[in-house]
Amino acid sequence: MGDKVDDAHLGRRWLSLFPADADRAALGRAFESLIARYREPHRRYHAVSHLAHCLEQFDQIGSLAESPRALELALWHHDAIYRTTSFRNEERSARLAAATLSALDPAGCETGVVRELIVLTRHDRVPPSVDGRFMVDIDLTILGAPDDAYRRYEEGVRREYGWVPGFLYRKMRSKLLGALLVRDRIYHSDYFHNRYEQAARANLAEEMGRLLRQ
Repeated sequence: MGDKVDDAHLGRRWLSLFPADADRAALGRAFESLIARYREPHRRYHAVSHLAHCLEQFDQIGSLAESPRALELALWHHDAIYRTTSFRNEERSARLAAATLSALDPAGCETGVVRELIVLTRHDRVPPSVDGRFMVDIDLTILGAPDDAYRRYEEGVRREYGWVPGFLYRKMRSKLLGALLVRDRIYHSDYFHNRYEQAARANLAEEMGRLLRQ
């Protein structure tokens, strides 16, 4: 996926999350390091455009969150480390977030909450909190996107796993999509369930059909 994202806008948004007397130089370095991760060349979906999309989705529900700042900081860092050969990206991203935020704002950042929210994006359990439900739902809003956006997502993920043989990718991807489809709800919060559930199920079923025909 292309990354037509305004880094300057993201930079201003990042700075606004911290106290006015925070070390601006340190904040700038942390921002540049984080954005550089999202712009790594192997990323085709989990890139800066995904980060920007998640932040846009957060803006819709920020007033409903229990700890909006912690939730937004978790979204900023949730794919900071992304390797398709690893099963520990979420845990490593959570540790990186905790270390970064502890250094930048040791008194104000809810690092424990941020870490817990990031780990939830493994999508392997029902989130136990309001913010947890928003966290995992925001990460999956692409599933309910219009057809053209969904197809770009689908193609981007396949390119990220370009090293996986076709037959094995189809098997793995079909298993993942099937696990989502058998859930009672793909989206745990009412807000995102009402907006994206129906479209997401249609998109997933159509992709499953394409995989079976390949």
